[in-house]
Amino acid sequence: MGKRNFLLIIIALFILFSIDSFPQQNKIEIFGGFDGANPQTQDAIIKEAPNRFRIKPFNEEGSNDAYYFRFNTKVINHSSKYESLELIIEWPALRLHPDYEYDTYYYGDIGNWQWTYAYMEGITAKLNITIPPGITYVGFYPRYSYEHFEDFVKKLTPSKTLKKWLEGKSFYGRNIWCIKITDPNIPDNKKHSILITSRNHPYETSGSYITEEIIKYLQSDVPKAIKLKKENVIYLMPMINPDGVALGMNQRTRPNGVNISFGVGEDDPAVTTLLELVDKVRPDFWADVHSWPHKGDDGMWCTHKWVADGLLSQLPHKTFNDYIWNVTFVRERNTPENHLWQWLIRTYNSGGVSLSFSWYQRNEEDIRKIGAHLINAIGIVVSER
Repeated sequence: MGKRNFLLIIIALFILFSIDSFPQQNKIEIFGGFDGANPQTQDAIIKEAPNRFRIKPFNEEGSNDAYYFRFNTKVINHSSKYESLELIIEWPALRLHPDYEYDTYYYGDIGNWQWTYAYMEGITAKLNITIPPGITYVGFYPRYSYEHFEDFVKKLTPSKTLKKWLEGKSFYGRNIWCIKITDPNIPDNKKHSILITSRNHPYETSGSYITEEIIKYLQSDVPKAIKLKKENVIYLMPMINPDGVALGMNQRTRPNGVNISFGVGEDDPAVTTLLELVDKVRPDFWADVHSWPHKGDDGMWCTHKWVADGLLSQLPHKTFNDYIWNVTFVRERNTPENHLWQWLIRTYNSGGVSLSFSWYQRNEEDIRKIGAHLINAIGIVVSER
Protein backbone atom coordinates (compact mmCIF):
# COMPACT_ATOMS: atom_id res chain seq x y z
CA MET A 1 0.00 0.00 0.00
CA GLY A 2 1.44 3.39 -0.95
CA LYS A 3 2.11 6.09 1.59
CA ARG A 4 -0.54 8.34 0.01
CA ASN A 5 -3.28 5.65 0.16
CA PHE A 6 -2.40 4.83 3.76
CA LEU A 7 -2.72 8.50 4.67
CA LEU A 8 -6.14 8.71 3.00
CA ILE A 9 -7.38 5.67 4.96
CA ILE A 10 -6.20 7.19 8.25
CA ILE A 11 -8.01 10.45 7.44
CA ALA A 12 -11.21 8.61 6.48
CA LEU A 13 -11.19 6.60 9.72
CA PHE A 14 -10.60 9.74 11.74
CA ILE A 15 -13.58 11.44 10.11
CA LEU A 16 -15.76 8.35 10.56
CA PHE A 17 -15.09 7.99 14.29
CA SER A 18 -15.06 11.71 15.04
CA ILE A 19 -18.06 12.82 13.04
CA ASP A 20 -20.17 13.54 16.14
CA SER A 21 -17.60 16.06 17.31
CA PHE A 22 -18.24 18.29 14.28
CA PRO A 23 -21.27 20.59 14.05
CA GLN A 24 -23.93 19.13 11.81
CA GLN A 25 -26.75 21.16 10.36
CA ASN A 26 -29.33 18.45 10.99
CA LYS A 27 -27.95 16.55 13.96
CA ILE A 28 -31.22 17.43 15.77
CA GLU A 29 -34.53 17.71 13.94
CA ILE A 30 -38.00 18.46 15.33
CA PHE A 31 -41.27 17.63 13.63
CA GLY A 32 -44.96 18.38 14.01
CA GLY A 33 -47.78 17.25 11.77
CA PHE A 34 -48.04 13.65 13.00
CA ASP A 35 -50.97 11.95 14.76
CA GLY A 36 -51.58 14.05 17.86
CA ALA A 37 -48.93 16.65 17.12
CA ASN A 38 -49.23 20.30 17.99
CA PRO A 39 -48.12 22.25 16.05
CA GLN A 40 -49.46 20.54 12.95
CA THR A 41 -47.44 22.67 10.51
CA GLN A 42 -43.66 22.68 10.25
CA ASP A 43 -43.46 26.47 9.87
CA ALA A 44 -44.43 26.78 13.55
CA ILE A 45 -41.12 25.11 14.49
CA ILE A 46 -38.24 27.55 14.03
CA LYS A 47 -34.62 26.49 14.26
CA GLU A 48 -32.60 29.23 15.98
CA ALA A 49 -29.36 27.29 16.50
CA PRO A 50 -28.19 23.70 15.87
CA ASN A 51 -29.78 22.48 19.12
CA ARG A 52 -32.22 25.32 19.87
CA PHE A 53 -35.75 25.58 18.50
CA ARG A 54 -38.68 27.94 19.00
CA ILE A 55 -42.11 26.25 19.03
CA LYS A 56 -45.45 28.01 18.49
CA PRO A 57 -48.31 25.68 19.47
CA PHE A 58 -51.73 26.57 18.02
CA ASN A 59 -55.06 26.95 19.78
CA GLU A 60 -58.17 26.43 17.68
CA GLU A 61 -60.36 29.44 17.14
CA GLY A 62 -63.04 29.86 19.76
CA SER A 63 -61.36 27.86 22.50
CA ASN A 64 -61.06 29.29 25.96
CA ASP A 65 -57.50 30.55 26.34
CA ALA A 66 -57.36 28.69 29.65
CA TYR A 67 -57.18 25.52 27.54
CA TYR A 68 -54.19 26.54 25.47
CA PHE A 69 -52.28 23.47 26.62
CA ARG A 70 -51.66 21.26 23.59
CA PHE A 71 -48.03 20.79 22.59
CA ASN A 72 -46.42 17.63 21.27
CA THR A 73 -43.40 17.33 19.01
CA LYS A 74 -41.17 14.55 17.71
CA VAL A 75 -37.43 15.07 18.16
CA ILE A 76 -34.94 13.02 16.16
CA ASN A 77 -31.35 12.89 17.37
CA HIS A 78 -29.26 11.72 14.43
CA SER A 79 -26.13 11.62 16.58
CA SER A 80 -24.84 8.45 18.18
CA LYS A 81 -24.54 10.33 21.48
CA TYR A 82 -26.86 12.06 23.91
CA GLU A 83 -27.45 15.67 22.90
CA SER A 84 -28.56 18.78 24.79
CA LEU A 85 -31.72 20.36 23.42
CA GLU A 86 -33.20 23.78 24.17
CA LEU A 87 -36.83 24.51 23.36
CA ILE A 88 -38.46 27.93 23.59
CA ILE A 89 -42.22 27.46 23.64
CA GLU A 90 -44.50 30.43 23.08
CA TRP A 91 -47.80 30.60 25.00
CA PRO A 92 -49.68 33.81 24.02
CA ALA A 93 -52.29 33.15 26.73
CA LEU A 94 -49.68 34.19 29.29
CA ARG A 95 -50.09 37.81 28.22
CA LEU A 96 -53.51 37.88 29.88
CA HIS A 97 -52.97 35.08 32.38
CA PRO A 98 -49.38 35.17 33.66
CA ASP A 99 -50.36 32.83 36.51
CA TYR A 100 -51.18 29.89 34.22
CA GLU A 101 -49.07 26.84 34.97
CA TYR A 102 -46.96 26.21 31.90
CA ASP A 103 -43.70 25.23 33.57
CA THR A 104 -43.82 21.40 33.55
CA TYR A 105 -43.08 19.26 30.48
CA TYR A 106 -42.68 15.59 29.57
CA TYR A 107 -40.26 13.83 27.26
CA GLY A 108 -39.73 10.19 26.22
CA ASP A 109 -42.51 7.91 25.00
CA ILE A 110 -45.11 5.49 26.33
CA GLY A 111 -43.55 3.35 29.04
CA ASN A 112 -40.65 5.77 29.59
CA TRP A 113 -41.90 9.29 30.30
CA GLN A 114 -39.82 11.75 32.31
CA TRP A 115 -40.84 15.19 33.46
CA THR A 116 -38.90 18.38 34.01
CA TYR A 117 -39.40 22.07 34.74
CA ALA A 118 -39.03 24.96 32.30
CA TYR A 119 -37.87 28.50 33.03
CA MET A 120 -40.74 30.96 32.48
CA GLU A 121 -40.05 34.41 31.02
CA GLY A 122 -42.86 36.54 29.62
CA ILE A 123 -44.92 34.37 27.28
CA THR A 124 -42.20 31.75 26.82
CA ALA A 125 -41.20 28.56 28.55
CA LYS A 126 -37.52 27.70 28.12
CA LEU A 127 -36.90 23.99 28.38
CA ASN A 128 -33.50 22.26 28.46
CA ILE A 129 -33.31 18.47 28.22
CA THR A 130 -30.80 15.83 27.21
CA ILE A 131 -32.08 13.40 24.63
CA PRO A 132 -30.74 10.00 23.56
CA PRO A 133 -30.03 8.97 19.98
CA GLY A 134 -33.16 8.23 17.97
CA ILE A 135 -36.72 9.47 18.53
CA THR A 136 -37.93 11.31 21.64
CA TYR A 137 -41.35 12.93 22.02
CA VAL A 138 -41.55 16.21 23.92
CA GLY A 139 -44.83 17.73 25.05
CA PHE A 140 -46.88 19.47 27.66
CA TYR A 141 -48.40 16.08 28.51
CA PRO A 142 -47.27 12.53 27.70
CA ARG A 143 -48.76 11.72 24.34
CA TYR A 144 -51.37 9.07 23.57
CA SER A 145 -52.45 9.16 19.94
CA TYR A 146 -55.40 7.88 17.93
CA GLU A 147 -53.08 5.22 16.50
CA HIS A 148 -52.13 4.11 20.02
CA PHE A 149 -55.76 3.53 20.89
CA GLU A 150 -56.51 1.75 17.60
CA ASP A 151 -53.63 -0.61 18.32
CA PHE A 152 -54.90 -1.20 21.86
CA VAL A 153 -58.45 -2.00 20.68
CA LYS A 154 -57.14 -4.26 17.92
CA LYS A 155 -55.32 -6.35 20.54
CA LEU A 156 -58.41 -6.67 22.77
CA THR A 157 -59.69 -10.22 22.40
CA PRO A 158 -63.47 -10.56 22.70
CA SER A 159 -64.50 -13.03 25.38
CA LYS A 160 -67.47 -14.04 27.49
CA THR A 161 -67.01 -10.91 29.57
CA LEU A 162 -65.72 -8.42 26.98
CA LYS A 163 -67.40 -7.22 23.80
CA LYS A 164 -66.18 -4.47 21.50
CA TRP A 165 -67.87 -2.79 18.55
CA LEU A 166 -67.67 0.25 16.34
CA GLU A 167 -70.30 2.58 17.75
CA GLY A 168 -69.80 5.29 15.12
CA LYS A 169 -67.48 7.31 12.93
CA SER A 170 -66.11 10.80 13.43
CA PHE A 171 -66.48 13.70 10.98
CA TYR A 172 -63.31 12.60 9.20
CA GLY A 173 -64.18 8.91 9.35
CA ARG A 174 -62.13 7.84 12.37
CA ASN A 175 -63.40 5.04 14.59
CA ILE A 176 -65.42 5.64 17.75
CA TRP A 177 -65.29 2.38 19.70
CA CYS A 178 -67.43 1.08 22.53
CA ILE A 179 -66.36 -1.69 24.91
CA LYS A 180 -68.74 -3.58 27.18
CA ILE A 181 -67.49 -5.59 30.17
CA THR A 182 -69.79 -7.62 32.43
CA ASP A 183 -70.57 -11.10 33.73
CA PRO A 184 -72.81 -12.71 31.07
CA ASN A 185 -74.24 -15.22 33.55
CA ILE A 186 -76.29 -12.48 35.20
CA PRO A 187 -78.94 -10.60 33.15
CA ASP A 188 -78.07 -7.00 32.39
CA ASN A 189 -81.35 -5.77 33.83
CA LYS A 190 -80.29 -7.12 37.23
CA LYS A 191 -77.20 -4.93 37.29
CA HIS A 192 -76.24 -1.26 37.42
CA SER A 193 -75.12 0.47 34.24
CA ILE A 194 -71.85 2.43 34.33
CA LEU A 195 -70.40 4.50 31.47
CA ILE A 196 -66.75 5.64 31.39
CA THR A 197 -65.61 8.08 28.68
CA SER A 198 -62.37 9.94 28.01
CA ARG A 199 -60.55 12.19 25.52
CA ASN A 200 -63.52 14.54 25.32
CA HIS A 201 -60.94 17.34 25.29
CA PRO A 202 -58.18 15.89 23.14
CA TYR A 203 -55.16 17.25 25.01
CA GLU A 204 -56.18 15.54 28.29
CA THR A 205 -54.19 12.36 27.77
CA SER A 206 -54.34 10.94 31.30
CA GLY A 207 -57.87 9.74 30.44
CA SER A 208 -56.46 7.32 27.87
CA TYR A 209 -53.95 5.80 30.30
CA ILE A 210 -56.62 5.50 33.00
CA THR A 211 -59.31 3.91 30.80
CA GLU A 212 -56.76 1.49 29.34
CA GLU A 213 -55.91 0.39 32.85
CA ILE A 214 -59.60 0.06 33.82
CA ILE A 215 -60.12 -2.31 30.88
CA LYS A 216 -57.07 -4.40 31.82
CA TYR A 217 -58.17 -4.52 35.45
CA LEU A 218 -61.72 -5.62 34.58
CA GLN A 219 -60.35 -8.46 32.46
CA SER A 220 -58.45 -9.83 35.44
CA ASP A 221 -59.52 -12.42 38.01
CA VAL A 222 -58.98 -10.08 40.94
CA PRO A 223 -61.91 -10.65 43.36
CA LYS A 224 -62.93 -6.99 43.27
CA ALA A 225 -62.93 -7.03 39.47
CA ILE A 226 -65.09 -10.17 39.44
CA LYS A 227 -67.52 -8.48 41.84
CA LEU A 228 -67.70 -5.40 39.64
CA LYS A 229 -68.62 -7.54 36.63
CA LYS A 230 -71.29 -9.43 38.57
CA GLU A 231 -72.96 -6.26 39.82
CA ASN A 232 -72.53 -3.92 36.85
CA VAL A 233 -72.63 -3.59 33.10
CA ILE A 234 -69.65 -1.36 32.35
CA TYR A 235 -69.48 0.49 29.04
CA LEU A 236 -66.33 2.35 28.00
CA MET A 237 -65.88 4.82 25.18
CA PRO A 238 -62.20 5.66 25.73
CA MET A 239 -61.74 8.04 22.79
CA ILE A 240 -64.93 9.97 22.10
CA ASN A 241 -63.11 12.66 20.08
CA PRO A 242 -60.71 10.82 17.72
CA ASP A 243 -60.49 13.66 15.18
CA GLY A 244 -59.52 16.15 17.87
CA VAL A 245 -56.91 13.73 19.22
CA ALA A 246 -55.35 13.07 15.82
CA LEU A 247 -55.41 16.73 14.71
CA GLY A 248 -53.73 18.07 17.84
CA MET A 249 -56.76 20.04 19.01
CA ASN A 250 -57.18 21.34 22.54
CA GLN A 251 -60.93 21.31 23.16
CA ARG A 252 -62.73 20.86 19.89
CA THR A 253 -63.48 18.03 17.48
CA ARG A 254 -61.70 19.79 14.58
CA PRO A 255 -61.08 23.33 13.30
CA ASN A 256 -64.50 25.03 13.54
CA GLY A 257 -65.78 21.90 15.29
CA VAL A 258 -67.46 21.68 18.68
CA ASN A 259 -66.44 21.35 22.30
CA ILE A 260 -68.16 18.06 23.16
CA SER A 261 -68.77 19.16 26.76
CA PHE A 262 -71.05 21.87 25.33
CA GLY A 263 -72.11 19.91 22.26
CA VAL A 264 -75.74 18.96 23.00
CA GLY A 265 -77.84 19.94 19.99
CA GLU A 266 -74.85 20.19 17.65
CA ASP A 267 -74.76 18.17 14.45
CA ASP A 268 -71.34 16.64 15.04
CA PRO A 269 -70.87 12.86 14.61
CA ALA A 270 -68.82 12.57 17.81
CA VAL A 271 -71.59 14.22 19.83
CA THR A 272 -74.48 12.34 18.23
CA THR A 273 -72.68 9.00 18.54
CA LEU A 274 -72.03 9.65 22.23
CA LEU A 275 -75.58 10.75 23.08
CA GLU A 276 -77.13 7.88 21.13
CA LEU A 277 -75.03 5.46 23.18
CA VAL A 278 -76.21 7.12 26.40
CA ASP A 279 -79.80 6.78 25.17
CA LYS A 280 -79.23 3.06 24.66
CA VAL A 281 -77.39 2.20 27.88
CA ARG A 282 -79.13 4.73 30.18
CA PRO A 283 -76.25 4.79 32.68
CA ASP A 284 -76.89 4.98 36.39
CA PHE A 285 -73.49 6.65 36.57
CA TRP A 286 -71.39 8.37 33.90
CA ALA A 287 -67.76 9.39 34.53
CA ASP A 288 -65.95 11.49 31.93
CA VAL A 289 -62.19 11.47 32.62
CA HIS A 290 -60.27 14.72 32.05
CA SER A 291 -56.84 16.12 32.91
CA TRP A 292 -56.59 19.76 33.92
CA PRO A 293 -53.05 21.12 34.35
CA HIS A 294 -53.58 22.02 38.00
CA LYS A 295 -50.90 21.69 40.65
CA GLY A 296 -51.96 20.03 43.87
CA ASP A 297 -55.62 19.42 43.12
CA ASP A 298 -57.65 17.01 41.02
CA GLY A 299 -61.19 17.84 40.02
CA MET A 300 -64.74 16.57 40.48
CA TRP A 301 -67.39 18.48 38.56
CA CYS A 302 -70.57 16.73 39.68
CA THR A 303 -74.24 16.59 38.72
CA HIS A 304 -75.46 15.80 42.26
CA LYS A 305 -74.25 16.02 45.83
CA TRP A 306 -74.60 12.25 46.26
CA VAL A 307 -72.04 11.80 43.47
CA ALA A 308 -69.46 13.96 45.25
CA ASP A 309 -70.20 12.52 48.70
CA GLY A 310 -70.01 8.97 47.42
CA LEU A 311 -66.75 9.42 45.55
CA LEU A 312 -65.11 11.32 48.40
CA SER A 313 -66.01 8.49 50.77
CA GLN A 314 -63.96 6.13 48.58
CA LEU A 315 -61.31 8.52 47.26
CA PRO A 316 -60.25 10.57 50.30
CA HIS A 317 -59.73 14.32 50.15
CA LYS A 318 -55.96 13.87 49.95
CA THR A 319 -55.46 11.07 47.50
CA PHE A 320 -53.21 10.07 44.59
CA ASN A 321 -49.95 11.69 45.72
CA ASP A 322 -51.69 13.86 48.35
CA TYR A 323 -53.70 15.80 45.81
CA ILE A 324 -56.80 17.44 47.23
CA TRP A 325 -60.14 17.36 45.44
CA ASN A 326 -61.51 20.52 43.85
CA VAL A 327 -65.27 19.76 44.00
CA THR A 328 -67.87 21.82 42.14
CA PHE A 329 -71.45 21.29 40.97
CA VAL A 330 -73.04 21.90 37.59
CA ARG A 331 -76.06 23.81 38.88
CA GLU A 332 -73.88 26.11 41.00
CA ARG A 333 -71.85 27.24 37.98
CA ASN A 334 -74.73 28.63 35.89
CA THR A 335 -73.79 26.01 33.31
CA PRO A 336 -75.36 26.40 29.84
CA GLU A 337 -78.17 24.02 28.93
CA ASN A 338 -76.12 22.51 26.09
CA HIS A 339 -73.62 21.00 28.53
CA LEU A 340 -73.53 17.18 28.76
CA TRP A 341 -74.34 17.16 32.48
CA GLN A 342 -77.31 19.53 32.12
CA TRP A 343 -78.67 17.23 29.43
CA LEU A 344 -78.00 14.15 31.58
CA ILE A 345 -79.82 15.64 34.58
CA ARG A 346 -82.93 16.68 32.68
CA THR A 347 -83.04 13.53 30.50
CA TYR A 348 -82.29 10.71 32.97
CA ASN A 349 -81.33 12.40 36.24
CA SER A 350 -78.35 10.04 36.28
CA GLY A 351 -75.21 10.69 38.25
CA GLY A 352 -72.45 12.30 36.24
CA VAL A 353 -68.97 13.53 37.07
CA SER A 354 -66.13 15.08 35.12
CA LEU A 355 -63.04 13.76 36.87
CA SER A 356 -59.73 15.50 36.32
CA PHE A 357 -56.37 13.88 37.08
CA SER A 358 -53.41 16.20 36.60
CA TRP A 359 -50.09 14.98 35.22
CA TYR A 360 -48.20 17.42 37.45
CA GLN A 361 -45.32 15.60 39.22
CA ARG A 362 -46.86 12.24 38.32
CA ASN A 363 -45.38 9.60 36.11
CA GLU A 364 -47.17 7.12 33.87
CA GLU A 365 -47.32 4.46 36.58
CA ASP A 366 -48.97 6.94 38.98
CA ILE A 367 -51.67 7.77 36.43
CA ARG A 368 -52.30 4.16 35.45
CA LYS A 369 -52.75 3.11 39.09
CA ILE A 370 -55.69 5.49 39.35
CA GLY A 371 -57.70 3.25 36.99
CA ALA A 372 -58.35 0.36 39.39
CA HIS A 373 -59.00 2.72 42.34
CA LEU A 374 -61.45 4.74 40.28
CA ILE A 375 -63.60 1.92 38.90
CA ASN A 376 -63.81 0.26 42.34
CA ALA A 377 -64.87 3.57 43.87
CA ILE A 378 -67.57 4.09 41.22
CA GLY A 379 -68.82 0.52 41.74
CA ILE A 380 -69.27 1.13 45.46
CA VAL A 381 -70.98 4.50 44.93
CA VAL A 382 -73.46 3.01 42.47
CA SER A 383 -74.19 -0.02 44.67
CA GLU A 384 -74.96 2.21 47.66
CA ARG A 385 -77.13 4.64 45.74
